[in-house]
Amino acid sequence: MNLLGWQAWLALFLAAFVGPGLMLADLANNALPFTGAPFSRTEYVLGKMSVLVTLMSLMTWVPGLLCFGLEGFWKAGNGARDNARLAVGLFLGAGSGF
Repeated sequence: MNLLGWQAWLALFLAAFVGPGLMLADLANNALPFTGAPFSRTEYVLGKMSVLVTLMSLMTWVPGLLCFGLEGFWKAGNGARDNARLAVGLFLGAGSGF
């Protein structure tokens, strides 16, 4: 839980730092009116949002599941199988911020 808490704060700062920069070039070049663009506003927003979701995923649930997998690998017996609910909780807890 502590690991996920620190990762969530770092992901928040990353989103606050990277997010505005994704749109800044488009705003500076007056590229947001979408006249004659090959994609819609929805596709544009989903594309920009997918960059943030990917970056935040790489900072939160991906390392958490890697740590969980390593712990299950090093534990004797069926450590990962017995505690699979923790992996699901880690994934859903980290993904709820998106």
